[in-house]
Amino acid sequence: MMLLNPMMRRHAKALLAVVTALLVVTAILETHESYVNKLKDEFYKEHMTGPQAVINSACVLPRYEPYDPSIMHFIKSWPKIDCGSPQPPLTYVDDKGYLHINKTAVPKLKYPWEKLGCYHYEIIRLKNDDDRIKLGPGKVFFDPERLPHEFSVVRCLEEPRKKLIYETGYAQIKEMPKSLSNKSEAAARNGRVNALIFVFDSMSRLNFIRQLPKTSKFIQERVKGFVMEGLTKVGDNTYPNMLSLLSGFSASRYRNEKALRPFWGNASAPRGYFDDLPALWKNFSQNDYVTMFSEDFPKFTAFNYNAHGFKVPPTDYYMRPFWLAMENQKHRLSKDFRCYGNVPKYKFLLNYVKDFVCKMQKEGHAFFSLTFLTHLSHDHINSIKIIDDELLLFFESLEVLNVFRNSVVIIMGDHGNRFDPIRGTVIGRVEERMPFLAITLPPSLEHFRSSLAANSKILTSWHDVYEMLMDVAFNNLKAVSKVVRYGFKGLSLFRPIPSNRTCLQIGIPREYCVCWVEKELDVNDPKTKKTGETLVRILNEQLHQKDKKKLCTPLQLDSVKNAQKLMPSATVARRDDLSVITRITITVKPSNALLEGTLEAKALRGIYLVGNVNRLNKYGNQSDCVTDPTLALFCFCKRTA
Repeated sequence: MMLLNPMMRRHAKALLAVVTALLVVTAILETHESYVNKLKDEFYKEHMTGPQAVINSACVLPRYEPYDPSIMHFIKSWPKIDCGSPQPPLTYVDDKGYLHINKTAVPKLKYPWEKLGCYHYEIIRLKNDDDRIKLGPGKVFFDPERLPHEFSVVRCLEEPRKKLIYETGYAQIKEMPKSLSNKSEAAARNGRVNALIFVFDSMSRLNFIRQLPKTSKFIQERVKGFVMEGLTKVGDNTYPNMLSLLSGFSASRYRNEKALRPFWGNASAPRGYFDDLPALWKNFSQNDYVTMFSEDFPKFTAFNYNAHGFKVPPTDYYMRPFWLAMENQKHRLSKDFRCYGNVPKYKFLLNYVKDFVCKMQKEGHAFFSLTFLTHLSHDHINSIKIIDDELLLFFESLEVLNVFRNSVVIIMGDHGNRFDPIRGTVIGRVEERMPFLAITLPPSLEHFRSSLAANSKILTSWHDVYEMLMDVAFNNLKAVSKVVRYGFKGLSLFRPIPSNRTCLQIGIPREYCVCWVEKELDVNDPKTKKTGETLVRILNEQLHQKDKKKLCTPLQLDSVKNAQKLMPSATVARRDDLSVITRITITVKPSNALLEGTLEAKALRGIYLVGNVNRLNKYGNQSDCVTDPTLALFCFCKRTA
């Protein structure tokens, strides 16, 4: 037997210690791995097994009928607009642009006509300011007289007391610079296709069909529009959806976008302005199109709500100064908030758009037009139905002007209704995520009909619509595209799109994805209540972090209204990456806020919030003590408690 010298014995002991340590570590790792695998198996068995656990890998779109019996009690009549007679209709503008005194209204005045003075005032947008206007000096007008300005206020006063007895506004399509006129006429002669977009705020596909049946029939049957049945929103409210449609960017950060852009976060922009936003109208403008942008509700427009809009008017024709002036008219108000004086608000919008399109068509200009109707569709699902006949006439007038023969016409919502009581139903939740989108093609683009037809049945997002509109802007209208994509996520609807794409691939956050198979949970189950309490805890943590002045009252769970487990696809349901997604709707005290949140539980990482929490009922002045738009959704100010 060989004897070891002391040094060799020391080396042997050290080696033995290392081997022993390795054995111990290996045992620990094996034990830990066994423990982890056991956790994963238990998690999988609890959440992932059963007849609904694994579904097809492709998105299965939810299919609901617009007149499903379960939601018919939400479909109601709506009061027609009645402006009444807050003032005599003293003036009008004829089809040649001349302002007249309405002689038939003069006998109804309480004052002698000789004591009246009527004036027109130019509406002036303040420099580098999207929120303020001023009126130029009043000028006496003589019947008839052509209004010299794009936007004007007209007032009639009783002299000499200067008592206001009549006030209204007029918007007309100004003459464009000769250089722009020449370029846009050349573009039209070269066969450039126009783009006309008409947006109804908070309008889902199903609600458009049920509330505007005549307009819907015209779009689908008369002008052969394609309704995109899988179009899904990419954000909660107007801003993130319009941002993706108009720029191809997302309101949330994505790695491949960071280096290429400023952060266009929710209702925010660098220095609060959006002049640097690479919006579609810039792409059309650089390709010699005349551009127009009009929205009818200046307080809640896409780029001004909680932001500052644009220092410089973003398009050649920009209607915001007119709407600001009309909102300032407080003296001759109708009892119906849907009116300015004697005239329904929507008429100002439709007339302006029609006048713009008429001028473009008659003078032969290539044009891009974006119009946003908000005040008749934002709050309630039924309120838009009262103008179905008017909308039909409006779109028929565009047909007479041959707009559908040389333009891609898009009629759409930005998202579905977020606040109407129908939102508390399963169908209402799906509607809120799936806005209306119809696309009509001119004869020159008939070769895209088969692709649009196929794409109308699959999952799509606003990123796809952006790609399609960029094709129009850059005249990329051959059957084979010259580019893969212009943005980061979408594919042009003009060309074949794979049917197995996922929400994540096209910029749809998981909380708005409609591809899940849902399993309804028992609201009385302690586990469900615990999930609700977890959501409240997360919200209180957010309040604590953002509410530095401690102005908001901590929230408490009041009740669980409903909850669903969102079942994963076969490609997701793996033991190595297990998670359970739960959507839950709760009410909280003391605000009585109705909140919907999506929570994800992972086998080894705990539970956390997915995306944003949506508030499903209005909050009035509950959160007036804070200015942060996210905080305002949940804050219940202590002074109101």
